[in-house]
Amino acid sequence: EWHRHNLKRKVAGLAPIDKGVFEERVAAYVSEKDQTRGKKKEHLSQKARDKQEKKEQEKKERLAAGLPERAEQQPEVELPDFNAMTEEEFMDWKVAHSEKLELSDSLFDRHSEENVSEALEYMAKQFGFFVPFLDDCLDLEGLVHYLGQKVAIGNCCLW
Repeated sequence: EWHRHNLKRKVAGLAPIDKGVFEERVAAYVSEKDQTRGKKKEHLSQKARDKQEKKEQEKKERLAAGLPERAEQQPEVELPDFNAMTEEEFMDWKVAHSEKLELSDSLFDRHSEENVSEALEYMAKQFGFFVPFLDDCLDLEGLVHYLGQKVAIGNCCLW
């Protein structure tokens, strides 16, 4: 390790260090890392305590209001037997149960804008998504609709 460290220093144009100095630096780094790790765990445990207290408070409020202890869960959607479906039936099911995206919606999150160009600007800023040769695109709305179907129905990556 010490030799490798000195090689890296040489590449960076720095003078080599003695083995004793290297070992002191390693020991200081390890002790600093251990202290930081302890603080992280302490912070996480505080978050867990806060979360538990919040749950208990919500439970007390629900009981005081005469509601059941737990909120009713939404009923699960019963999935069909995909193995018994034909390809066409499966695609019809996917289309019926897919997320419906508007032209002004982001393809990557639940954000919505006023129009297509603002949505594209948002996706460029947030996700680095852009349409190459946008000036040459004749049907921008059709392209965005097609990409929305690829994402929502086909679960395809646009990369």
